[in-house]
Amino acid sequence: MKTRTQGILGVAAAQTLLGSIGLCVLESGADSVSAAFYRCAIGGLMLAFYCLWRRDLAGLLRLPARTLTYAVASGFLMIANWVLFFEGIHRTGIAVATILFHVQPFLSWFSEPWSSVSACTRPLSSGSPWHLRVLCSPRVSPAPT
Repeated sequence: MKTRTQGILGVAAAQTLLGSIGLCVLESGADSVSAAFYRCAIGGLMLAFYCLWRRDLAGLLRLPARTLTYAVASGFLMIANWVLFFEGIHRTGIAVATILFHVQPFLSWFSEPWSSVSACTRPLSSGSPWHLRVLCSPRVSPAPT
C-alpha cells in the first residue's frame, strides 16, 4: 500500500472514531469523568503498545526533564479537555458540543489580537498571520489566496 493511501485511510479511520465517540458516550449513559478516564486509559494503552511495537517507548526516558514535564502537563490538559467535551455533550447535545469543540480553536485564534498579550504589540512581518496584518496594520491588506 502506498504511503499516501495509508495516510488517507489512517486519517479517515481516526476521524470516524472521533466522530462517533459522542454518540457512544451519550448512549452509554456514563458520566463525563468516567467517559474521559476510559477514553484516555484505552488511548494511552494503545499508544504505549504502538510505541513498543516501533521500539520508541525507551525514548521517553531520554527526554529532558522540562520536555517530559510539558508532556505530562499537556496530558492532564487533554484529560480536562475530554471531561469538558463530554460534559458539554450531556448539557447541550452532541451537535452543539461538537461544533463548539471544533470551532473554538478558530475563535481563540481570531480573538488573540484583543487579548492582554496581543500580537499587535510585536512588529508585524510578511510572515505574520494575515488576520493580524489586517487588524493591526494601518492599511488593510487582502487575505492570501
